[in-house]
Amino acid sequence: MSYSDNPLTQLPTVDFNFEDLRRRMADFTVKFDAFIERGRKRVLEERNEFRARMGELSGSSHVVYDS
Repeated sequence: MSYSDNPLTQLPTVDFNFEDLRRRMADFTVKFDAFIERGRKRVLEERNEFRARMGELSGSSHVVYDS
């Protein structure tokens, strides 16, 4: 019996479906990037609103940042 004919040395064929995984990961990346961008905008808006309110309370001028 040769080495290649031995059933202990032959592995089953496994299909990991990497193309599907790659597509799903790309879809997730797009959604995650949009989520992060929305979060950054929300934090920026909240910070600017807070600074505007603080400026109104103290009577001083304030700088509004945006990106």
